[in-house]
Amino acid sequence: PVRLLRRAVTLPVSTPLMSGTTPLSGVTRFALPAEPFRLDVAAPSSAWVVLLDDADHAVDVCAPALVQRSGARAPLSRCVVRGRGGSVVVVPAARAAGGAAVDEAVRFDLLRFAAVDEPARVLVGVREVRPRAPGRERLQFASSTSARTLRLEGRGVVACAVQFDDGSQVPACTAEVPAGQSGTVVVEHDDRPWRAALGAVGDVYGARFGALPRSSSASPLVAGRVEALGGNQIERTATTTGAGVLRVRATGGVCGVAQGDVVVGSEGLGGGCDLHVIADGDATWRLLVRSFGAAPLSGTLAWTFSPASTLSEGVGEETLVQPGEARVFRVDLASDGELGVGLQSDAEVLDCALLNVRHEVVADGCQQFGRYEKGTYWLRVEAPIDVAPRRFRPVVFGLKGADIDVPDDWLRDFFRRVPPPASPSTSEVRR
Repeated sequence: PVRLLRRAVTLPVSTPLMSGTTPLSGVTRFALPAEPFRLDVAAPSSAWVVLLDDADHAVDVCAPALVQRSGARAPLSRCVVRGRGGSVVVVPAARAAGGAAVDEAVRFDLLRFAAVDEPARVLVGVREVRPRAPGRERLQFASSTSARTLRLEGRGVVACAVQFDDGSQVPACTAEVPAGQSGTVVVEHDDRPWRAALGAVGDVYGARFGALPRSSSASPLVAGRVEALGGNQIERTATTTGAGVLRVRATGGVCGVAQGDVVVGSEGLGGGCDLHVIADGDATWRLLVRSFGAAPLSGTLAWTFSPASTLSEGVGEETLVQPGEARVFRVDLASDGELGVGLQSDAEVLDCALLNVRHEVVADGCQQFGRYEKGTYWLRVEAPIDVAPRRFRPVVFGLKGADIDVPDDWLRDFFRRVPPPASPSTSEVRR
């Protein structure tokens, strides 16, 4: 079944639109600037917001999210429209006969852009920009035989709008691009760096880093040794033994960690990276740092490795984690069932995640209890860069994989009875 709601209204004379709050006593129309704009509207959820072009043709619409009851004030909803010229019409909810009038208001936030008619840039793989001033850019992408993911990232990204050639739109900075589909994306940005990446579905790291160079006889980099960066790209190798976490740090460029031709981690918008990658066993890694856009590399590169231990039922050994560091523990679940994983620490400032064998996050938080399939999992415990060193004890129960059905109050009491670790000594903090 389909419910069709239709409103017919007479268009009033438009008045110039100004950012701010305006009373909404009836159908209201505002003229929009001739240059490109983005209009952010906060209107009652029962109202229509319609964008018209210069010929009064409707080109975009935000329909009511709910039907307003007579005499009740509707909550606000957000509507974002983009265009050039024309006008915007706000149509409040129709008032029932004899119903009391409700004082409503609408708020406009108008952002104008320079009227530069540049053709759309073709997006193939990765585009990275370090803009000199706020503005917007239009990127065009061709169709492909396979589905892809489009991501726009960076603190410089203000807003995005993806439009496919079949007419559908996605008002977001991440969109799935179906096979055989082409289109454009409009990026609004400030003066900070940003990136657009188009790649295979699920390959976030590979799409972000871009095309990998062919495997070459890159020289090895010893753990803990600092390497100077220069040129447009540098590659080194790192060899680790056993399970653990590989930490790669660079003070410039865009980082990538790969095994063969598969990128397993990438990060950075020109200012370097601090990457943590889980190793399941003995491995050789490709450490790559490339320039952001056309800027030459500068800074340093280094890596370290922390071994991982396998957790047993109960309370694990006391562990020290330094600021910006991550510790990894292996968790082997013998069969399908309920698993409890926790952390006993002297302060709730650590970040924890439970990852599956593909290193995908399956649960987030330092106290977790849920049902999982048989297999190997990894508990990752990371300390933010701006906190003091912390001691903690990992806690796990249910490794046999049975339906243990532990009450919540018992769980709270269990973690409360685990004695907190002592604060690290001054010598440990210095180390």
